[in-house]
Order: sequence, then structure tokens, then C-alpha cells
Amino acid sequence: FTAANWNQPKKIQVQAVDDRVDEEDELAFISNKVSSADSGYDGLTAGSVDVMVTDNDEAAVFVSLADDKSLVEGESVSYKVKLGSQPTSAVEVSINTDGQTKATPAVLTFNAGNWDQLQTVQMQAADDQVDEVPDSQPSLVDHSVSSAVDVYQDMTIDSHTIVVVYNDTAGIKVSPLNITTPIGGRTSYVVRLLTQPVDDVLVEVLPSGEVRAKETCTSEEGPTACIIIAPSNWQTAQVVTLRGLSKGSGQIDHKVISSDTQYDGMAAETVHITIDGDANLFLPVVSLR
Repeated sequence: FTAANWNQPKKIQVQAVDDRVDEEDELAFISNKVSSADSGYDGLTAGSVDVMVTDNDEAAVFVSLADDKSLVEGESVSYKVKLGSQPTSAVEVSINTDGQTKATPAVLTFNAGNWDQLQTVQMQAADDQVDEVPDSQPSLVDHSVSSAVDVYQDMTIDSHTIVVVYNDTAGIKVSPLNITTPIGGRTSYVVRLLTQPVDDVLVEVLPSGEVRAKETCTSEEGPTACIIIAPSNWQTAQVVTLRGLSKGSGQIDHKVISSDTQYDGMAAETVHITIDGDANLFLPVVSLR
């Protein structure tokens, strides 16, 4: 103020600092200090102004993962995560699944410098070799928050669901299906599973005609050779070795028994055998490899 404008009011514009931190509304105090060469004004006490500053930031964790996204076993999808406000210390977001899916990385760390930058999570459906029922299953994906910042500590985030579609089909492969061997000669075929069973699978070898077997299983069909395939060795082909005794032809059927409902009672292909000679006798010998 001067001697010319001392009686003219002056307007002062006050602006609240716009930060990005979620905090409580607070009362700000504005004080006025007077200085002048006029000893009558210099150091004069002036009134203060109280201003209520209302915060407009909100702590949040934004997740772009769409619900009910379908993934075939082994497939993956990516999504983004970021915070809604600037934290005053580190915020960790952990991705938790039920095991049907896997998140990479499993933990995201945000701080005052990167809180508004999108971080990418790769979500992959687990790829096992088991034929499961039903053909698809929802996988629950949760996000948990840990931080020393009160507004973020133990924040609740909505769960998301990914539908995992199973792509394995139980089956038994027998090959070859047609065999010719001379009398007294040896030949073989293999039996293998197409998926991993959840329990042992017993395959009875049921040849036609009069036979003798190296190993026997108890069944209504009488003494038979048998193969036992465990979940730990299901990928190993089981070899059935045959020795022709005399000329003729016959076949070998198979009966499948297991507590795994996907395999129990499953039909397996028939092996047809031709032996050079006059009779219809052959000896099956089971060799486990």
C-alpha cells in the first residue's frame, strides 16, 4: 500500500496445493505480516485467515483383469495394475491364485515414484496332463495389499475369476494292431496311456485260445497277463512280448481297471495276430520297461 492507494482494498488469491496423496481434510492457517518504514505500521499485528483444505485424492488399486476370461491349459493373458493415489511409503500388491493359474510376477511394488505407472502381470493357466471332469473350472484370483500407509494397509480388492479349459482326453494307445510272426518267433506290441491317471491303471491282456502267461491277474476271463501303469510312469510305453507256438491266427483283447473313473472300463483296441503253422496257439509274455 502507498499513500495514494492506502484506502483501496486488495484481493489476495489463495490456492490449495494439489498433491496426489490420499489424506484427511485439514484446516490451514494463513497469517499476515506487516512491514513498513512508517513506524506506525511496521510490525503491526494483522488478523489471520483459516482455510479448510478438502482432499480430493482416493487410495485405490486398479486391476484391468476381466472376469470370466477363458484360458485353455498352458495359455496366458496379461493385465495391468496401478494405484489410485501417491503413497508416502511402499505398497505391495500380491497376486494369489488357487493353483489352477500362476501369476508372474506374484508381487508388485509401488512407491511415490511409480504409483501411477501401469505394471504388467502375466497370468497362465496350469498345463497338466490329467483328464479332468468337468471340462472347465473357474480359477479364483485375489489381490492383497500390504503397506505401512494406513489408507492402503489391508485394502480389500474385488476377486476376479479366470475359466480354465482343460485340453486333455484320457485314452489308451495300442500299436501295432496287426502282427505276423513265424512259429517259435517272438514279436511285440506296446500299450501306453494318453494322459496321466490319478491312480494306477491295470490293463489285462486277454488272448484268445489256450495260453500261458508270465504274470497273472484275477479276473472272470481266467489267468491273464497284466500291465500296471502308475501315475509316475504313465508316459512310458509298456511292451507286450509274444511268442508264436504254432500256425494259426488269433486276437488279444484288453480290459482296463482303475479307480480313476476316466480310465476304468475304457475300451482298448484289439491286436490281431497271424502265426505261420497249423495251430492257433501263442504265448503272451509281458515285459515292463
